[in-house]
Formats: sequence, structure tokens, C-alpha cells
Amino acid sequence: MARKKGEKEKKEKKEKKEENEIKIEDLGLEERVPTTYRSLVSQRLKDREGNIMAKLSELDDGQLRFTVRIFADCMEEADMERFLDEYSEYMVEEKLLDFVGDFVPEYTSYAISELEARKEKSEGFEPEQITGEELQEMAIIEKWPKLEKNPKVFSNLRLRREISKLALLLRPYMLTDPGWNESLLEFAIYFDVQEKLKGLSDEVLHTAVKEIAPIVLKASKTKEIKEKEKILREIRSFVLTLAEIDGDVEELLGPPMERYPREAPEGWELAEFRHNLEKLGLKEVRLSALVYIELLTLQEMNDLAGPFMEKFSSFYEIDKKTLIDFLCTLVSALGDREILNFYERYTKGKMMVTRSFSPETWNLLPREKKLQFLREDNDEMDIALMGRHIARIYLSEMYSTLYNYDFQIGLVQNPEYMKIQGALAGDIGGAEEAKGLRELNDEVTVSMLDVVNSKDDLREKFLSLRKRIASTLDLEI
Repeated sequence: MARKKGEKEKKEKKEKKEENEIKIEDLGLEERVPTTYRSLVSQRLKDREGNIMAKLSELDDGQLRFTVRIFADCMEEADMERFLDEYSEYMVEEKLLDFVGDFVPEYTSYAISELEARKEKSEGFEPEQITGEELQEMAIIEKWPKLEKNPKVFSNLRLRREISKLALLLRPYMLTDPGWNESLLEFAIYFDVQEKLKGLSDEVLHTAVKEIAPIVLKASKTKEIKEKEKILREIRSFVLTLAEIDGDVEELLGPPMERYPREAPEGWELAEFRHNLEKLGLKEVRLSALVYIELLTLQEMNDLAGPFMEKFSSFYEIDKKTLIDFLCTLVSALGDREILNFYERYTKGKMMVTRSFSPETWNLLPREKKLQFLREDNDEMDIALMGRHIARIYLSEMYSTLYNYDFQIGLVQNPEYMKIQGALAGDIGGAEEAKGLRELNDEVTVSMLDVVNSKDDLREKFLSLRKRIASTLDLEI
């Protein structure tokens, strides 16, 4: 309701604005054509605003956040606090869309005001006359001589930004590419470097600018590519040392448009999960519930699902809202368990029940240690989880289907998958605390660990393992 009211108000503002606007056909030639640099840039900023607003509803989450990053990168610190006080990259998409819809026109007014103030006496490009927009639009080789000429006229924040950008100077073409100033905003490491430089005084930054500028000039004048790349490494190293950051920038880049800061507000993941579920239909939510139920032991199913199931005679009678509440309860309880853990326990150390490892740590472990931790995970599995583990491996006719998300999701509604689980739980796992099923599960675990570490005969070994499971169940492949 609030959303509709907001849209109505925006529509009324737009109609009122259109009534007061002077149509271009009513203007004379001199009024139509901007006659000064300021009027030309002001018109360009207004046109850009119009283009963004016209396509705003088509922008996805990442594009909306990137729009804010581009504009915020041109602003001074006090203005950022004023305009972005209530902004967060962790906003749900609808709130983010509303925020950007208000922010873009406000920023345009801000940019025009800065332009008017900086160019009041002269429309030149001396350091003290350069706006945030102009600084962002300048290539490295164009802006750094200006920074060196008089670093004192630039704010602490703007100096930190320009120094931080040099940390991402990875290729020679970036020296002359103005568009690179915006491209690097996709990467969180840029903001990490800025944050690390935050404690440095103006004097330290001024000295750093004076030291870096000649190296930048040297890089721009060098013709030999290998020598140019060597100088770029020197520049990156200088900046990272200044920021007290260890490592190589290319290894620290991370994924594009990673939310920043990286630490999400408490409860954000669950709120985002719920928000995404609410956009789905009942059938899709029901399928999601079946997928998460797959990750539960029978005891967990009884403890977690009981309070929800007792109100309904059948799972398929549960309404969407209750299913969403149920799913949120499961997600909170299950932590990092996911549908592909039955396979990724071997490749990444993502266990089905016990504590998971980071892929980096897992890959450093010797085979014996990996097997030890996998067996500890096996010990915590009950009949249901062991049956699912083995059934998924058997029904994956090709090795690539083991990590095919859509295929593995589809199995939850596959009658053959249910039948094989029943056979494993009943015929093999029914006696002496599922001794036969535990032995088979251990055998499958040892074989799968060898399969994923195979280089030349992976497919043959995987087929052999599936045949072994088939023979136990009196099935054929």
C-alpha cells in the first residue's frame, strides 16, 4: 500500500514538473544551445539523470548499487554522510530501488552546485577548480600532474581515493583509460585500501602524492610493455605498503560488486532469504522446503518440522507463509549445509553434518586426514542421510551431474530416488543399527575420495563405484 502511495506521489510530482517546464520548441536558438562550459555540463548531468530514471525499474540489485558507488565516489565526506546516511548495500531490492530513485536527482543537483561553485571565477581546470565528476572522468596520466602540482587543494578523502585507485593499476592501458575510474568501483579492495589510508594525515598524503606522481609519469612515458608493467607493479606495491596491506592485488580482488562492507548486518542473510522466498509461487516455495528437508537427519526433522507439521494433515496442505517460516527456521538451524554437500564434502570439505572446512584448508590436507574427517561426518549421519548420500551418487549417471545443481534439486521429486532410499534404509540398513548401510557408506566414501583425486581414469573409477552400489541393490547400470 505504501509502495503504491509513493508511486502516486512521484507521478503527481512528475506531472507538476512537466506543467512548469519550458518546451524546447518555445525557445530561441541561443536558449537551446548551451553557450558556456558550465551550462553544457549542467545539461549533460540533467540528461544523464533523465536516462537513469527512465530505465531505473530495469536495473538489478548490482546495477543499482553500482550507480550509488559511481556518484558517491565524486562526493566529499560531509556530503556523503548527508546523502547516504540511511543507505546500505544490504537493502532489499525494493527499498534500494526507492532510495536510488530519490538519490539520483539529489546527486545531480549536488553535482551542478559543485560545478557552479568551482567554476564561478573561471571555467579552467586548475587543481582548485576541478570537481569530483571531472576528477573521476580524467585518465591517470591527465589527473596526476594536477594532483602533484597542488595536492593541498584536494580533500583528504579525494587524495585517498586517487591513491587507492593506483593499487588497482593492473594493466598499461589503464593509464590512459578514463572509464577505468568507474570500472574499479566494482571491487571491494578499492574501498579496503581507502579505509586503510583513512588514518593518515594530510601531510603524509601530500608527501605520498609527490612521491608517486613521478613514477606515474615514468610509466606513461615508457614504451616497452614489460618495463611499463614493472613500473605498474612498483606503483601498486607503494600504495599497498602505504596502506599496510599484504599480498598481491589480483589475488585480493574478489568477485565484482561484492557488498561492502563485507560484514553483513546481523540477521541480514535470513531477511534476504525470506524476502526472496516471498517473491516465489507456492510450488517453488514447496520445492525449496523439500530441498532443505533433504539436509536433515530424522531426529532434526522431528524437532524442527514437528511444530509446523502438527497443524496440517499433509505437507502439501501447508500454506506459503507457514512454509516460508519453516524454511527460515531450517536455514537458521542448518548453517552452511547445502544440497551439493554430498559431493563437495570430497572436493571442498563441506560436510553433511559435522563442521565444514574452507576449501583452501581442505586442499592442504593429506588423504589420510581427509578420510578421517569424512568418516567422522559419516558417524553423525543417520539412515536417511546415508541413503541420500549413496542414492545421489548412484543416480548421477555422469560425473558432471554430481555437481549439477538443477539435476540434484530435481531428484527430490524423482520416484526412483525415493525407491532407492527406501531399499537402502530397509533391506540394508534395517538390522544391527544399520551396520550394513554404514559399511556400504564407508566403502562409498573411500571410493569417492579416490575418484575426485583421480586424474586420468576418473570416469572409469566413478562408473565402477556406481556398479558396486548397483550390485548391492540388485540393480543394473
